[in-house]
Amino acid sequence: MEVGEDAPRCLFCGSAALTEQAALPEEIEPPNAVVSFSVSDDEADAAFRKFARSSFWYPNDIRQARLDLNRLYLPAWVFSGTIETHFAALVSAATRSGSRPVAGSERTQMQGVLVPSSSALTRAELHDISPFELVDTSAFEPDSLDEPYELGSLTRTSATDQARGLMRDMHRRDLGKQIGAKKINATALQESLSGDPVLLPIFIGAYRRKDEVYRIVINGQTGRLTGSAPISWAKIALAVLIVLGVIGTLLLCASIVAAIGSQL
Repeated sequence: MEVGEDAPRCLFCGSAALTEQAALPEEIEPPNAVVSFSVSDDEADAAFRKFARSSFWYPNDIRQARLDLNRLYLPAWVFSGTIETHFAALVSAATRSGSRPVAGSERTQMQGVLVPSSSALTRAELHDISPFELVDTSAFEPDSLDEPYELGSLTRTSATDQARGLMRDMHRRDLGKQIGAKKINATALQESLSGDPVLLPIFIGAYRRKDEVYRIVINGQTGRLTGSAPISWAKIALAVLIVLGVIGTLLLCASIVAAIGSQL
């Protein structure tokens, strides 16, 4: 290559042309395993009825709402690995400022970190219905599945990036709770991070109240449920009236006591 040239020339033809080879797109891997359903349709419906009774503020009529449930196998990546987190934090202390600094590091093994690979399941929903036991599994054979399934939408690289972030946030949150941190800054390093694509057993359902539709997601292995529900404004109004009535009664009693006291 001569001084001032931008690229080396071929020794045989003198050409300086360079051919760029485009990187091959990363393929999405098929699932390695399928986690079996352990929850029946009746048990899933019972989990919803329990959810409908779980809050006083839910309307009573949703307990009898018709729930349309669908069994699905949805894709996710499951990761394990070692994480080492270095942190600096402020914790409560008997000082003038009410806090003191602490710093340190912790190393731990994390397993079963799930990253959804489906547009039908959000990360928050998967977190709420986790964990899944990845022991009762079978090989992925499409023709042998009795339920509909969805293939994944994440490549290994994308899933790994998300898993790193999840593990970092989970460990940071756990450390914060462990030391009682008021504020914490942390950096993390992961080692031996490995992941596999799997299919998870999920019930996805919906129920209607008036003109609104509410979504329910149930773990098909454990029956753990997450979902949305309306609030009964009638119950809230009744509670407000009761509180106001109690306050009014107390004020009336106080005024009566004060009046009697002034006459003595």
